[in-house]
Amino acid sequence: GLVEFLIAIAIFSVLIVGVLYGSYNSQTKTYELETRKIDLRRNLQQAMEDISKELRMAKAIASSSANAITFTSVQDGNLRSFTFSSSEETLTYTNGASTRTFSGISQFTVTTYPSTANRITIGIEGKTIHRGKAYYQAMTSDVTLRNV
Repeated sequence: GLVEFLIAIAIFSVLIVGVLYGSYNSQTKTYELETRKIDLRRNLQQAMEDISKELRMAKAIASSSANAITFTSVQDGNLRSFTFSSSEETLTYTNGASTRTFSGISQFTVTTYPSTANRITIGIEGKTIHRGKAYYQAMTSDVTLRNV
């Protein structure tokens, strides 16, 4: 009677602990993945905001390729050169002597439109890795250059 009852409670307790641990472990993995995705999205949004802001104020496009753009802009009364370029999952932003990087940017694309000299489409794609699996997010923005 009593011994069998205690054994049944012990087995039931072990099963409940196993289920709870599995649930906790699953929730932890999901939380970690979603946190990485959110961090990636914030990084992409910040990069896109910086690129768009600087390009809107561009005076002239010096050069443009599939994954880089160099342009001049007037800031504080001075004409400065800016470059956005990507390589090895890093987007580099150079403003004169100052350089800033955004990591996790797996792709950066620049599309110019010859018929519309003041319109550029910027695309960025970011990558994060969680438990050996890669996750990607992408953003695209049309930028109208105000000073060209």
